[in-house]
Amino acid sequence: YLVGPRISANFHRVSIYGHALFGSLTFNGASGYANGNGSFATTLGGGADYWISRHIGVRLIQADYLRNNNTAAAQSGTGGTGPGNNFRIATGAVFRFGR
Repeated sequence: YLVGPRISANFHRVSIYGHALFGSLTFNGASGYANGNGSFATTLGGGADYWISRHIGVRLIQADYLRNNNTAAAQSGTGGTGPGNNFRIATGAVFRFGR
């Protein structure tokens, strides 16, 4: 889980945002069960959404930098990289409920 502040700005049909999230990362071993190896994690990033209608949009891009201190992945022999820096890029559909 990760929680934290998110700031955003709207420009007609495009909204841009940035976030700083903090929480925990748990590594699951090859058997699929949690090994109980949790660690602190931080994610910094942001992105842009294009709103087709009031409740449906397209995530043009989301880029995040994820930093974790989990050593269980490196010690498990399952191909994990262990503690480190990860960069993620995502796109997809966005649904807004309410408002």
